[in-house]
Amino acid sequence: MAQHKLSASFLKNCPPNEYSDGGNLYFLRQSTSSASWVFRYSSQGRNRKRMGLGPYPDVSLAEARQMAASCRRELREGRDPMIEREERKREASRLRPTLANIARLAFEAKQAKLKGGGKAGRWFSPLEIHVLPKLGHLTVDRITVSDIEDTFKPIWRNKPPTARKAMQRLDYVIKYASAKDNSIDITLCQRAKTVLGDQGHREVHLRALHWKDVPAVYSALSNVVTHLGFKFYILTVPRVSNVTQATWTEMGKDVWTIPGERMKSGREFQVPLSWQSQGILKQAKLRFQDKTDFVFPSPSAHRRGVISENTWNKWLKTNGFNCTAHGFRSSFRDWAAENKICDRDLAEMCCDHMIKGTAQRAYFRSDLLDQRAEIMQQWAEHVTGLTMDDFADGFEEKMARNLEEMHKSGIANEVTLMDLVSDDMK
Repeated sequence: MAQHKLSASFLKNCPPNEYSDGGNLYFLRQSTSSASWVFRYSSQGRNRKRMGLGPYPDVSLAEARQMAASCRRELREGRDPMIEREERKREASRLRPTLANIARLAFEAKQAKLKGGGKAGRWFSPLEIHVLPKLGHLTVDRITVSDIEDTFKPIWRNKPPTARKAMQRLDYVIKYASAKDNSIDITLCQRAKTVLGDQGHREVHLRALHWKDVPAVYSALSNVVTHLGFKFYILTVPRVSNVTQATWTEMGKDVWTIPGERMKSGREFQVPLSWQSQGILKQAKLRFQDKTDFVFPSPSAHRRGVISENTWNKWLKTNGFNCTAHGFRSSFRDWAAENKICDRDLAEMCCDHMIKGTAQRAYFRSDLLDQRAEIMQQWAEHVTGLTMDDFADGFEEKMARNLEEMHKSGIANEVTLMDLVSDDMK
């Protein structure tokens, strides 16, 4: 059969029809703006097949002839061109990992910089829950802006914080994949965010109590383990999980050293302990140290053994305090600012907040532990309404032992620090 019947000039202006170039290759002109190439053949005596070779002019006449020649060679070798093409696609997919595979590799590469190896903050969860079920099977080069848009539409405005986290993770994974594959578009997430539009979300800060009302919360707390932990948290204002997961190995005489793996910043942090917070530790040691390594063990959470923040939040709500446990950190910072206790940066350091700006950070290379100890002592005196001048020497030990005796008698849970003041004041 004659081949190469068509010419490039003819293809540009030919009317709509199907034209043979010979050798099973056909040019199909659908309209003045639409045309494509087709390879017709029969394999092993079966019905004739039509195999598309691509649109014209994206696939030129010369390229179409080369593709047709490859198909004829496969037929001579007893292979079906369409089956062979699908096998090549599958093989390419095997060589090019899916988004799910790349996401796990990217996570492993980032783990060293993440708190608790990424498990504490659940770095991978937004991807695993909201992205991979829909896009995980695709290779990264096949993901489009429309794919990302369809994936994020259900949560973009309904769950803005979650959507932002998931988008940030996906953006990191795509950029990770692009390091080995230049064909990957690293602007996909940015373009998808443009298409998805504004989230219409304004960040709502956790409710905080006015600093003048903090002593009322403290005095309303009893001496059950969850309340002792809450008191210790209010006096030291780290993050909630730092207190609920605190262990005795972290506690020194007047400094609590929280290891880096339990800090949001990822670095070790020393918390100066006021004498009031040391007194709480002495109570906890008498009552709980033999039972567990946790300073404030949960009496009910048998699996994890630590207090839940929800326990504190529920108590606050039940007792009419319109705030969350986390909000006491804001109460402390407001107290420091409004009473001119210290400058803003030093107050932020007390809460282990990163000081903004490289210039400011350069001036705070030390942890300023002595200065922070003075501030935390003043805060403890505001919270409890008690100073060392009010008590005779040995008050803390006596109070702890008295509470232990009351605890054995079953009445210590309702006894507060103020209940013991009259017997021990000078």
